[in-house]
Amino acid sequence: MKLGSIMYLICIFSVCFCLALYLCCDFRCKRFAVCLAQLEEAEGIFDCFTLSYLSFAIQRRSDNGLVLREWAPGAEAVFLTGDFSKYLFWISPWAKYPQKHWILSPMTGLTGNILNDTRPPRPSSLRIYEAHVGISSPEEKIASYKNFTRDVLPRIKDLGEYNCVQLIMEHAYYASFGYQVTNFFAASSYIYIYHLVDTAHSMGIMVLLDVVHSHASSNTEDGLNYFDGTDSCFFHGGSRGNHSLWGSRLFNYYRSIEEGGLGFDYRLTMAVPDKRIQVLKEVGAEDWDLKNIVHTLTSKRRGEASITYAESHDQALVGDKSLAFWLMDKDIATSTSWVSNEFGHPAELVISFRNNESYYYARRLWNLLIMYTCFSNFSSFLLLPRSVTTLNQADKVIVCECANLLFVFNFHPCSSYIDYRVAVEHAGKYPFTRDLQKTSTS
Repeated sequence: MKLGSIMYLICIFSVCFCLALYLCCDFRCKRFAVCLAQLEEAEGIFDCFTLSYLSFAIQRRSDNGLVLREWAPGAEAVFLTGDFSKYLFWISPWAKYPQKHWILSPMTGLTGNILNDTRPPRPSSLRIYEAHVGISSPEEKIASYKNFTRDVLPRIKDLGEYNCVQLIMEHAYYASFGYQVTNFFAASSYIYIYHLVDTAHSMGIMVLLDVVHSHASSNTEDGLNYFDGTDSCFFHGGSRGNHSLWGSRLFNYYRSIEEGGLGFDYRLTMAVPDKRIQVLKEVGAEDWDLKNIVHTLTSKRRGEASITYAESHDQALVGDKSLAFWLMDKDIATSTSWVSNEFGHPAELVISFRNNESYYYARRLWNLLIMYTCFSNFSSFLLLPRSVTTLNQADKVIVCECANLLFVFNFHPCSSYIDYRVAVEHAGKYPFTRDLQKTSTS
């Protein structure tokens, strides 16, 4: 085939591709315009729709009354119960069904604010300590929010670098590790979690309540499943809404293009862990592209807010068969640590053991701190600012600084260097500490 014919075919292919891309984008834009018009017809303007979270759930009014709105389109009746009604099911006599919303005012049975207004100022960057309240006690039991407030919060504060605690939500099935949540953001011991939040705020620590978007408990009595009498209020209806391996429900986040949805083209938050597997599987060590690797790990500009996910606790908890599993074999379940090197689990961690008949391995051995007094310093060092100061693709050398230490990594498969010059962020003398290459071969 002549070169001219090849170029002609390439041009035809390019035109067809661009046309298909244009038609797809044009269709999406038209569907978006239709859905936007429907929203504006129902809500007035689009901004009102985006602020709907200020209307639903429990909202305080200026006269100290409370407004409660709930989404339950399939429900035949709605009841409000609590200590103000002695936990009897009742519905307000002035609520006319099928009225869209009704208002309960004034606030009855409770006095003062739900939470003290002690929220610390928003930090420039979040340093999150993920915690499982149920295993925070050295005793063989399911720990409470009270235990966590008394025993764990002071320790987090003493670490000095964390400014936020992320609490795994309550879950009836402990073997799910917190994935199968029943009541999202609705703690059972609400008085104690109020105290936990207020105590954390007084320490300058923010509190996040964890949510796992891919799973929810299939419980109907104490969960969201069949919340309004249908299986599709929050989840996909039918078999699509059931996770066959976990026995959990799957939220309905998907909206087709016909409904104005744009879908998810790529899971960007997985780029960092996926890059590790890609490099190890597809590229030989001698051909590593250090610029590409460093760019993936540090793609955000310094100081720019970002959400990153680089570690997984599945390997330490359930022995997920990753590359590390094949390297460490059974030792991955007995000799590795949890996310951010959690302290207090010298052996395996078993949150649920034989139908909850034992909690021996689901506890924190805080007494070990008496022997290993400097162990917590490791977590503090990990949280200190770090930066890559040198990247030499030809020499396969990366230099970074963290915790007043200079780290020089040589990834060259066959070359070692003497009197190698590197850039540093701060001028001064850097005494040599250890050559890991010599240590590993000695």
